Amino acid sequence: MRKEATTKEWKKLYDFAEKYVEMKPWEVLDNEEMVCVSFSEEDRGYFTVMGNGGMEYGFGLYFGDIAFREMQLQIHGHNGDDYMMYMQNCIVMFMDRKEVIPPEQMEVIKKIGRNYGKGRKWIYFENHARGYCPYIPDQQDVINTTRYLEKLIEALPQIEALKPRGMHLMGHGFVHKSEKSEWKTDMIVWNQNELSKLPVVVQNDALKNESAKWKKLNSLWEVDITHMNSMVEDEKYDRPLFPHLLFVLDHNTGMVIYQQMLEPSDDHLAVCRYLTNLMNEHGIPKKILVSGDIMEELLSVLESAVGVPVEIAKKSHINDFKRGLQRDMRRMGPEADGSMLRAIGLKDEEISALMKMAGVKTEEELVDILGKNLRNEYGNDFGGMYLGGPEDDDLPDLDDYYDDGDYELVWQEPKNMRERIKLINEFFEVTEKYYEDDYMDEDGFDDDFDDDLAPGMIDAEWCEDWTKALGQCTKEKLTEMAKKLGVSSGKNKSESAALVSQALLEKPSRVKELLSDEEIALIKRLRQMVSKKESVMSDEFPFSKETLISLAEKGIADIKYGHDFMDIYLTVRIPKQLKGQRL
Repeated sequence: MRKEATTKEWKKLYDFAEKYVEMKPWEVLDNEEMVCVSFSEEDRGYFTVMGNGGMEYGFGLYFGDIAFREMQLQIHGHNGDDYMMYMQNCIVMFMDRKEVIPPEQMEVIKKIGRNYGKGRKWIYFENHARGYCPYIPDQQDVINTTRYLEKLIEALPQIEALKPRGMHLMGHGFVHKSEKSEWKTDMIVWNQNELSKLPVVVQNDALKNESAKWKKLNSLWEVDITHMNSMVEDEKYDRPLFPHLLFVLDHNTGMVIYQQMLEPSDDHLAVCRYLTNLMNEHGIPKKILVSGDIMEELLSVLESAVGVPVEIAKKSHINDFKRGLQRDMRRMGPEADGSMLRAIGLKDEEISALMKMAGVKTEEELVDILGKNLRNEYGNDFGGMYLGGPEDDDLPDLDDYYDDGDYELVWQEPKNMRERIKLINEFFEVTEKYYEDDYMDEDGFDDDFDDDLAPGMIDAEWCEDWTKALGQCTKEKLTEMAKKLGVSSGKNKSESAALVSQALLEKPSRVKELLSDEEIALIKRLRQMVSKKESVMSDEFPFSKETLISLAEKGIADIKYGHDFMDIYLTVRIPKQLKGQRL
């Protein structure tokens, strides 16, 4: 049963993540110089640092030896995206632009009051697990990641001292481990050949004896795994599935011999069991051919278990089958029927299982779901292939796009008190409607986007000229404040502003005589935001617009209003003389 992390647990993780970013470990390590954080032999996490290549920044964290070895298979093998998606078992921290943050993660960021501004500075986390779509980490993921990340940050200065800066040490890594209540960091040399082997070796004499009786075939099999390029919801699981198909082709004809939809729990041993069951029913081939190193390693146990050699094929039908599968499924639509599923070799019971997983009643509905995903010319957010879209070289440079004038943050300085109040009202009116309407649909896509709506951020800074801010007040308000302070109201507005500002500049703590309890609480919160350089989403700002307007009317809060094509901003300025004052 999935359990979500608390706001406090997320905040602690983000505190360490921000510290990690500040330390810029990618300037010291590249992504093949792994760091192992070892609490014990059974309790280890392996970090790969992203950013040395200047493309993606963050880290990958692999819990335990098996996940680490699977990752090594990916790095040192020659395989495609199917394997990357199928094999991943890790927590990943990315840094990217705000607009690409998954909705679930943005909710977390809002709750903990973070704002990373413009550019690829927004931190988010994903859990990658075999057979599932990337998804927001659960409570245990957050706790474990925090625990390991804290120790990685502790180790980074020691690693920097051990390794010559700017030098890539081939095959080297680092281990930060507990020894007799003390933590120590050592440089080590990984045995790449050993690390690219899965550690589970099955000795099953009963299977070996039984398989000796099975029929021997004079044929070669081609075996591979491909993802179905579609997200499937199933109430049995706490996150969306990313189905994978195990298939077997006859090497001579290219015909489909066997196919099996894999469950998320199906590891390499389960895959081998499916194949041995097939051999038990039909016979043992002379040889199994695969397309790359990962499948060769996955199926290596078959050689010792049933005596069938596994080799990488020089020529095979595997890629043709995959391309045909994707091409046929890309044409699927509401007008298609379930015959397409049988054309790729799925059995009735497997189609029924897929329909149940997808929550549909007919084969046509299932085909429609798969087709919608595969027809998307830009791929999908879960590692899908580019189907019918432009080549990578023809895609626009997103950095250039987001650096143009449309993204520029434009600030507006109000000229008088009326404009200040108008901008505050507009800011809250727009942002409240934004959160109230919640225009994002359940898939995270914007069906009815209103260009006038935008999420809002509030930050704070010091106001250098308090007298100027007071000069924006109305004569009536200045007269009222002068009376409360026991000073002359002056003959005109400018004289009143000078007298009030003189009284407050001489003794800033007197400002509390002009404020309500709510306004004092707001000033304290704004001071905290300034000192921490903190921003908050407008829907999480714990004060009403009426309170903020009241502060502005008294000349104790000045504002400026900014916007770009994604967000609007309200910066509240408070007099620097109030810094540290007891209110």
